[in-house]
Amino acid sequence: MNLKIKIFPFIVVVMALALFIRLGFWQVDRYSEKLEMESQYNTNSQILITQDLISGDPSLLNYQNVELSGHWVDDDGFFLNLKKHYSKSGLHVVTPLLLDSGSKVMVNRGWIEHSPENKDDPIFKTTDNKISIKGFIRKMSNPYFMTNVSGSKRKMFVDIEKLKSNDSSLLSVVVFQTSNTNDGLIRDWQSPEFKPTMHLGYAIMWFAFALILLISSLYIQFKQEDE
Repeated sequence: MNLKIKIFPFIVVVMALALFIRLGFWQVDRYSEKLEMESQYNTNSQILITQDLISGDPSLLNYQNVELSGHWVDDDGFFLNLKKHYSKSGLHVVTPLLLDSGSKVMVNRGWIEHSPENKDDPIFKTTDNKISIKGFIRKMSNPYFMTNVSGSKRKMFVDIEKLKSNDSSLLSVVVFQTSNTNDGLIRDWQSPEFKPTMHLGYAIMWFAFALILLISSLYIQFKQEDE
C-alpha cells in the first residue's frame, strides 16, 4: 500500500506535534524548578541565621530566618502601593535598617490600612532608638520596575539593584519582618504555594494532546488510503 501524503495537512500536523511536545517539556522543566524551590523553602525556613551572614549569596539565603539589630533609616523608606489584606486596601511599609556592620537591608515591616482614593501618604513614625527584629529573607526576582506615585513616597514595585546603584551599602535581599514591635502593622505573611504537581499535570495534558493528534492523523491517513 502506497501512502499518499498531502503536504499542507502534513505540515500542520507536524507543527502542532512539535508545539505540543515543546509545551510538554516546558512544563516538565517548570515542574523540576518548582520542586527545587519547594525543597529549598522546606529546608531554609527551618534555618535561623545571624545578621553577619546576611550579606551572603541571596540565592542560598532565600527563605531563611534572621535576627537583625540596628537603626531605621526613615528618610529612605517608602510604601508599596495597592496591597490587600483580605478585602481591605492598604500599603506595605518598607524601611531600610542600618546594621551595626554599616550595611543596610530593606525590611518589609508589614501592612497598614490606606484607601487608594487617599492621595496623602499615611503618617507612620519610626523610633530613633536601636531596635531588634526577626524576619525571613526573600531574594527579590528581577526585573522589578520601580514606579513612583506622583508626589508621594508610594511605589508599585521594588528594584533592589536600582536602589543599590544609588547606595552601595544596601544588600541584595529583602527581609519580611515577623516580630511584633508594637507599631500597629499587620504581618500576616502567607507561605508560598509552589504547586509542582500542577505543572506535571499540564505536561501530561500536552503530551496527551500530541499522542491523540498523532493517532488521529495516522487513522485518517490509513482510512483514506483504504477508500
